[in-house]
This record gives sequence, C-alpha cells and structure tokens, in this order.
Amino acid sequence: MTFRFIDAHRAGWAVERMARVLEVSTSGYYAWKRRKPSRKALSDRILVKGIRDIQKRHKRRYGSPGYTLNSLPWGPRQAAIAPRAACG
Repeated sequence: MTFRFIDAHRAGWAVERMARVLEVSTSGYYAWKRRKPSRKALSDRILVKGIRDIQKRHKRRYGSPGYTLNSLPWGPRQAAIAPRAACG
C-alpha cells in the first residue's frame, strides 16, 4: 500500500523524500517496482475483469447472487469468491 502511494505520487514529490516520511526504504520501493505480479494477483485481475464485464453488460443491476456458475466461466471456487474479489 505504501509503495503504491509512492508510485502514484512520484511525479509530484521525490521518491527519496516520500520514503523517508513514510519510513520505508527506497531500495524496497525499487525492488517492489521491479517485482513481477504473483499468480494470485494475475488471476484476481482476470476475475475482476470478468465481473466488471458482466456488470457492464447488465448495467450494474446484477447483484452478488447473480454471480453464479451460469454467468462466470471459471468454476465453483472462483464463482464463490467473485463478489469479494471485485471489492479489492
């Protein structure tokens, strides 16, 4: 979360200054920046995109009970966690 904040505001403030104020290391920030996304993060992106596509198709009138196996092409485990994943 802290590194995301630094990344979002680096155009306005120096990374070194923000790191010092937020009490994190600049090397930690740059290591985070170089790191590839985890498998979980990648699968969450795909899942959230699918949920948002469904919401768009149904004009955002599709509540969490509507996220069923009939509407998501991913299987029971992912369908069960879909509403929670969309919030993150």
